[in-house]
Amino acid sequence: MNKTDELSLRLKSIANLITPGNRMADIGTDHAFLPIYLVKNHICPSALAMDLREGPLSIAEEHIKDAGLSDRIETRLSDGLNDYKPGETETIVIAGMGGDLIADILKRGSKAGSLSEKPELVLSPHTKAYEVRKELCNIGYRITEETVLKDDGKYYILIKANVSDEDPVLSEKQLQYGPEMIKKKDPLFLEYLNRQLKIKKDILEGMPLENKERTEELKHDISVIEEVLRG
Repeated sequence: MNKTDELSLRLKSIANLITPGNRMADIGTDHAFLPIYLVKNHICPSALAMDLREGPLSIAEEHIKDAGLSDRIETRLSDGLNDYKPGETETIVIAGMGGDLIADILKRGSKAGSLSEKPELVLSPHTKAYEVRKELCNIGYRITEETVLKDDGKYYILIKANVSDEDPVLSEKQLQYGPEMIKKKDPLFLEYLNRQLKIKKDILEGMPLENKERTEELKHDISVIEEVLRG
């Protein structure tokens, strides 16, 4: 069994969010493990493996060739969605990077018309999921599925979104912690929230008194988490 058969829990969970039968584009594909898995297992008929860097893309090409999938997975050098053509796929995956970068890719892609065919979006921000949810609202997408998972001791947020017929509006706590997760309140989400609460309380306890702005920010964050937990 090679590396492309041994996806991490995070990547398998991302794969499970993709609508079977959709062509997919993996933005920031790195070594193309996700598209290879999806095409090899007949979840997606074809895929685009896109990355900003030539080095990882070259390795991705070798992995695709070794898997015998060069006719169904195309590699492409691209900064975000810059070289993605509208309608090339039905699903776009952007994962493994900060939420501010994912939000920027979505913003630029929307302005350029890359999302004009309304593809399904599957996103996994390592940080600042708030920024991703906010940008999804800005570009007319509604979160349809969202979950938190724990892989190798780290928490990851997974978001699936589709174009909404109505203007999506989320409250502050929904932007911070996800409307679907708040609604479901599964045990791992509550564990994640309590972990975030402890981290912020510990930071607040060690915060210098003169840093009033950061102190107030932390107090506000703590109150939002406690509100979600009370629910």
